[in-house]
Amino acid sequence: MDDNLMEFRTSTNVPEVTVRRLCQYSRHLEDLRDQGVKNISSKALSELMQIKDSQLRKDLAYFGAFGVRGLGYDVEGLSSRLATILGTVKPYSVAVLGAGNLCAALTSYPGFKPHGFHIQALLDNDENKIGREFHGIQVYDVKRLPEVLEMHGIEIVIVTVPVKIAQELFDQCVECGIKAFLNFAPLRLMHDRTKVKVADVDASCSLKVLSFFLTQSEE
Repeated sequence: MDDNLMEFRTSTNVPEVTVRRLCQYSRHLEDLRDQGVKNISSKALSELMQIKDSQLRKDLAYFGAFGVRGLGYDVEGLSSRLATILGTVKPYSVAVLGAGNLCAALTSYPGFKPHGFHIQALLDNDENKIGREFHGIQVYDVKRLPEVLEMHGIEIVIVTVPVKIAQELFDQCVECGIKAFLNFAPLRLMHDRTKVKVADVDASCSLKVLSFFLTQSEE
């Protein structure tokens, strides 16, 4: 494939919904690569995503030109480009606030490391947990938060603590220079959206959406 047709540019004006689709494109391309698929058309890739191929081309157009007419996309090449665009070609050090059941599930999840996300530290205020390890990752006293973040070079923090202390610990992390958070606490964390990015995961809300769908389909 002609590399000139796969040049890409960065963009700071990309809708979040587009970034989310890029993550899904990346996942499908990785699966196709593992299956030995060399090339795929925009139509075939968009069908895997269950979207219009015009939407796929529009999403990729934010970052430049990809693909060759008649051949489609080079699966390996496009997968690599998307990894660069999404920033997953470099490793990220991650800390988890709260060493409960959710933390245990996160530390045992095998899908983080292959994409460069390495959980390096857990923090909690429970004396029965401090000093222990979850899947080889140490639990530190949350009172040592600034020290631990610096010691492990933390760039992303996952919030799994109760609502009553989530905002306070979040603010401490922001003061320490953390700019990226994955929030599982059922609370809208107050922050400066121009300086900090928070991705909220609300499982109960998602289940309510499904409940609404099931309720409507029964009528």
